[in-house]
Amino acid sequence: MKEETWFYSKDGGASSGVPESEVAFLLESRELGPHTLLWKDGMEEWKRADHLPRFASSLRSKPEEGVEELGPVAEKVKSEAEEPLQPHPSFQVKVQATSVQPWTRYFARSLDLSLAQTVYFAFGGQSAILFEVSVMAKFAVPFLASWVLAETVLLTYWGTTPGKWLLGIEISTERGERLHWKQALRRSVEVWIRGMALGIPLLTPLAQIHAYSLLTQQGVTPWDRITQTVVRHKQVPIFRWFVVLLLLYGVYSNLNLLLSESF
Repeated sequence: MKEETWFYSKDGGASSGVPESEVAFLLESRELGPHTLLWKDGMEEWKRADHLPRFASSLRSKPEEGVEELGPVAEKVKSEAEEPLQPHPSFQVKVQATSVQPWTRYFARSLDLSLAQTVYFAFGGQSAILFEVSVMAKFAVPFLASWVLAETVLLTYWGTTPGKWLLGIEISTERGERLHWKQALRRSVEVWIRGMALGIPLLTPLAQIHAYSLLTQQGVTPWDRITQTVVRHKQVPIFRWFVVLLLLYGVYSNLNLLLSESF
C-alpha cells in the first residue's frame, strides 16, 4: 500500500512532499519537534505534530544516547515553544475548489447584473441587457465597463459579490487569500471577453454555452485558470434561493417598468 505524502514547516515555508515513514523518522530523531506544523492532502489546515495521533509513538521515542542536555538553555527554549508556532504568511497550502456548480454561478451572475443595471439606470445610465437587440448593442459597452470596475473592487475587498454572497460563492487565490486588484480586474475582463463575448447580441449565449461546457468537462473556467483563482461554494439554505428568485423577478419587473416609461 502506497504511503501518504506529508509536508512540514521548514524555514518559514513548506517542505517538499515526503512519505509518512520519513516524517516519523524525523520526529524520532528530533530533527522535527512536537510543534512542527504538518499537512497532507485532505486536511483543512496545518496541525502540530503532537496534535496528530498517528505520530504519537514517534514523539514518545527517547532521544539517541550520547546527546548532551542543554540545561537551563533547553528549559528556556522549551518554555518559549509552549505557544504554537505560526507559519510565515507565504506558508499556506493551495486551497481546493469545491464541486462544480455551473447553474449556481449562472444565477449569481444574473442577480449581480440585474442589481448592477438597477443602480446604473438609477444614476442616469441606460440599461445594457434588454430584450431588444438594438438597445443592447447601443448601451452594452458603458454598462459593462462600469460593472467590470465595480466587480473588481468587490472581489478585491470582499472576495465576493452580492449575488455570489447570497448563493455562497467565494473567489480567492490558490492560497486562499483575497485577490489583488490587478488579478481581480483581469478576471472580470476575461469573464466579459470569454464568458459573455463583450455583451454582443447573439454571441453572448454561444459564449455562455461554451463556458458551461468547459466548466463541466474540465472543472474550471478559462478565466479562473488564466488568473489562477479558485471558486468555492458553501452550502446554501433553501430560503436564500427564494430570495434570489424574488430579487430577480423584482429587479426585472422594475427595469421593464422604468424602461417602458423612458423609451
